[in-house]
Amino acid sequence: KRNLVDKDVCNVCNKQHTTLETETGKLKKEADSDKKIISTLEKDKTKLKEETDSNSIFIENLKREKKNLEDKVASNEKQISTLETDTGKLKEESESNKNIISRFETYQTKLKEEADSNNISITKLTTDNINLENEVASEKEQISTLETAQAKLKEEDDSNNISIKKLTTDNRNLENEVA
Repeated sequence: KRNLVDKDVCNVCNKQHTTLETETGKLKKEADSDKKIISTLEKDKTKLKEETDSNSIFIENLKREKKNLEDKVASNEKQISTLETDTGKLKEESESNKNIISRFETYQTKLKEEADSNNISITKLTTDNINLENEVASEKEQISTLETAQAKLKEEDDSNNISIKKLTTDNRNLENEVA
């Protein structure tokens, strides 16, 4: 009878031992798995830290570029203002030149009338007329050149504004990615 009791006790102990070994094996596997996960997470953390540092440097560079572009825009706006002022002055000069030309034309007409009445040489009046027309053509050419230069500066400013908008959008996108 005692052998049966001992045998039953041994069976219980063996089952408990087997169960403990099984559970210990499972726990070891879980611990190994956890170690791998922790190692991966630490690597990911290191990579993210490096990316964050890199992104911080990149953001600082973008901020500097943005500041430089803002400075360029301010400079361009100042140039545009100056050109607009110059254009206004040129328009005033053009109007003045038109008045002068008109006066010259009036004077020329009078000279022709005087030439007819005073027998002044038609050759002299023709020469005066050619000289005045050359002056007018030269002034028109100068005005055309200035208008062309102003149009080019306007196109350059529009292009700068588009670039600034794109960089601003890029900055926001990068800031959102970092966040």
